[in-house]
Amino acid sequence: MRVILWNDCAVELTGLSREEVAGRNFLDLPGLVSLGTTAVLERALQACVDPTKGKVQALELQLFRKDGRELRLLCECSALLGNPAGAGMLVVAQDLLAFQGTLAQRELAAVAETPAQLPSSQPSASHANGPLHLSPAPFASVDAVAAPQQPPPHPRHASKSVANLSGWDEVKPAYQLETVLGQGSYGQVASGEIVAIKKIQNVFADPIDAKRILRELCILRQLNHRNIVQIKEIVCPQDMLRFQNIFVVFEYLPSDLEKLLHSPQFLTAEHIRWLLLDLLKALKYMHSASIVHRDLKPANVLLNLSPVAIKICDYGLARTLTHSQLSHPSTKRKRGATSPTAATSSKGGGKKIQRQLTEHVVTRWYRAPEIIFRDHDYSTGIDVWSVGCIFAELLSMQKSSVPSHFAREPLFPGVSCFPLSPGAGQRALPQDSQDQLNTILRVLGSMADDDIAEIADPDVRFYLRNLPPQPRKSFADMYPGAETEAIDLLHRMLQMNPRKRMTVDDALSHPYLASIRTIEDVDDDIVAPHPIQLDFDDVRGPLPIHEIRRLMT
Repeated sequence: MRVILWNDCAVELTGLSREEVAGRNFLDLPGLVSLGTTAVLERALQACVDPTKGKVQALELQLFRKDGRELRLLCECSALLGNPAGAGMLVVAQDLLAFQGTLAQRELAAVAETPAQLPSSQPSASHANGPLHLSPAPFASVDAVAAPQQPPPHPRHASKSVANLSGWDEVKPAYQLETVLGQGSYGQVASGEIVAIKKIQNVFADPIDAKRILRELCILRQLNHRNIVQIKEIVCPQDMLRFQNIFVVFEYLPSDLEKLLHSPQFLTAEHIRWLLLDLLKALKYMHSASIVHRDLKPANVLLNLSPVAIKICDYGLARTLTHSQLSHPSTKRKRGATSPTAATSSKGGGKKIQRQLTEHVVTRWYRAPEIIFRDHDYSTGIDVWSVGCIFAELLSMQKSSVPSHFAREPLFPGVSCFPLSPGAGQRALPQDSQDQLNTILRVLGSMADDDIAEIADPDVRFYLRNLPPQPRKSFADMYPGAETEAIDLLHRMLQMNPRKRMTVDDALSHPYLASIRTIEDVDDDIVAPHPIQLDFDDVRGPLPIHEIRRLMT
């Protein structure tokens, strides 16, 4: 939703000049958009694209300035003449807080054309400025952030630019495309009526990438859990022998935890408890299926707004684990000992190739220490560490923990990762105080000698023993609004030594979750029926392209 008009009132109220906002997406304006506003604008955009929804005369948007001051602006949006498929914001702003009455519903609404005609007798919703609300069933409604669900758009009214998008012909007979959601390393994602379709382009251009894509599809087709994003369909290619692109149809969720963390929204302790429980249930299900995700981060936790539900997505780096690799916490190794997975035979005298897990996984801020330490034998504990990092960020969403939403930040925001992932144009040096390891140690404190002794790599042991001493910070001081049980759980999930780190089973049994574990029997739906086995993962190196093509179809 591009800003095409920004009047003097908008400048005065928001503190943003015309130059700062001209041509920018309204959702990208710094510190101004709440999560509820995002939902409103998405519906307004649909109305601009689809004439059958009626003209949008005015919108009431709840925004927040950097100083925390709330704004309620009256705005208008309309289709852009040069691009009927797009929409622009005509921000002829009026501060609705200056009026005694305001709209009772903070949602897409056709209202009077001038502020003077706004209804003055309706009180504002009592919960409009408060946190998300729980009902007897957890997250049955989220009135403060989600506009009511609307019927799916009529299939005849697709946006012109998407309808004419080249390369999507194979899905058009069955799906009416509405808008392109984004583009990643492997392709585009387009939103349909109720699904998201991922187009993976040039699948076979690189044999290693092709095998990774095959692995992701095979894993997702077998992970059947309500907190894991589901594949609805893989569209059958028109040419089964020569196809190069794949269209994967996923269930659609409108947001994710990354967007929530950057919004002005605050959460209650109960919200955080439920979100963590759902994360851990998904994690338990994955691990019981012998799958480690390896890239858990807020952006990979999709979020539905009404009712609130989370689903883990993006299994592009996920791997199957052997029985020995699943034994988290790992057994203690002597210095320089041979890796258990470097041993030969598997159970039953099968294939003798044993896989080593790669180091370069997990987005840096959520990367477990054992990966930084170049340990090839890491296990499910790396996912527990990542969830612990996400849990810490959720705790920062309590109003009693931070002065404003601008004070939220990741727990370990390193700028490089010695010896991996230096920042752009940078080289990670052993004594770089901003590298990921030092960032972690500044919070958790120096590692104990007995923990260092368990690290296999002698260079890493030498490096750690020569670092200056670091005191441990108090999680209770960092998150003063968090409960004692929450702080204890966070501490146990973020142990530097994976052998001492809490397992997902321990986390699910922790007293912090006891009050909600009694509401539903979580044990019934968190264990996979059987481990996932991918025979092609036992083949060292890339698979032949014809074999990958066969397995994909």
